[in-house]
Amino acid sequence: MHVFSRSDAIFQIVSDTVKEWYFLQRERFFEWRNRHFQFRLLPKRINDFNVIPPYFALHLVRCLGPNASREESMTFVRFLSHFLYTSLWLGHEAAGERAHKVCNLAKANRHMYLAAIADMDEDTRNNTGHSKGFMSLHRSLQKAEAAVEEAREFGEEAFLVTPEEAIQVEPRLERLPFGPIYGVSRPNDYVANCETFIRRWIKESADWGVHFETSNVEKLERVESDNDKEKPTYHAFTADGMKHEFDILILASGVRTPLLASRLGVANYCPTYPLRGFSLTLFTKEPTKPTKQNLLKQPISIDSMYCTSVAPSMARLVGFGEFCGFPDKAHDLPSIGPKVLTRYAQEIFPDAENLSVENVQPCFRPVSPDDLPIVGEVPSMPGLFIHTGHGTLGWTMGLATGDCIAQAVIDRLNGQDTQKGTFTLAGGISINRTDLSPKRFSKTFGSLKK
Repeated sequence: MHVFSRSDAIFQIVSDTVKEWYFLQRERFFEWRNRHFQFRLLPKRINDFNVIPPYFALHLVRCLGPNASREESMTFVRFLSHFLYTSLWLGHEAAGERAHKVCNLAKANRHMYLAAIADMDEDTRNNTGHSKGFMSLHRSLQKAEAAVEEAREFGEEAFLVTPEEAIQVEPRLERLPFGPIYGVSRPNDYVANCETFIRRWIKESADWGVHFETSNVEKLERVESDNDKEKPTYHAFTADGMKHEFDILILASGVRTPLLASRLGVANYCPTYPLRGFSLTLFTKEPTKPTKQNLLKQPISIDSMYCTSVAPSMARLVGFGEFCGFPDKAHDLPSIGPKVLTRYAQEIFPDAENLSVENVQPCFRPVSPDDLPIVGEVPSMPGLFIHTGHGTLGWTMGLATGDCIAQAVIDRLNGQDTQKGTFTLAGGISINRTDLSPKRFSKTFGSLKK
């Protein structure tokens, strides 16, 4: 149900961009004022919990300005072109259809996750931080009721939680200096520590004979055989000076994927772009007695920020989405995000040991212009696959789309058409391959190939 490529998203981006600029300028003024005068003046609206912080912001100069390379600028132009076409031209009904596809991927993902959890012993399951239930928080009854209706529309169980009941579920909410807050309980949501979960799967794969090797890829090239041009070889040159040869290559390098696709001449099939968010991991003192209770009884979302805990002494807040270029070019770009996350954390977790803006870390996610991940074989290059574009829902859809890419690779190995038919996923869910295929972007703005 998380679809960003809607017509009203344009207004939200513009509005949030202006708000963030205003907040930053106001903060700089007060910092200057405080340095030059004895009395202290603090920016009111930045620290005012009655003002919902802007979530999105577009830093156009960083995306297209002198700091961005030509390759990076063209990546943004491709993303923006497809995003405007998807959000403005295709319209509201198409956005609803995409929402159902995203939801189906999330449901298949959940089936795979629960099947994996069921195969674990109790100690291993507990180490993954497995827990059930989620509660979204809303500042008005009307918005909470709309969230309930939306969840039920997509076949998910949801029910309204009064402000008093929300505090009973999570007593820490009483510390928030605004209210009332209405909750929407989602009992069928699941949470786990994804790092622990994935590392376990990596170990299992290694036991089956899979070899894992990590190195930064600096260059890719496609080499056609004189005997069989339909079976090219792909060379990957890594930072350690090694050259690796592959018959099948999957581009799945997060925000760097469109740059790698560009170097292989298939940039038009991968119009993703980085979306910068922020993450704050908090630690409290270890409980005096062993406990399985997490810091939060249930994960929550509030003002577009997500908060969860997967250990008795650890919690994490994440949020915000800014278009500000690639990671190495955006490290010095100021944002209100870190201060907002810290401000909310100070209220909810006053007992945390590392409550400071300096501990907030940026995180970049590859966003697809139509919210659906890009999964499948590039039509013009046999053996070249793309797996990216999950945006903020990587853990929500990644298991399911990993299954999709595996099915497509097996079809390639068996000499079958990888573009036609459906992907059959866990829970009896299926999705048309064309809905996820990189080929879908070649149907519009074909001139960008040039």
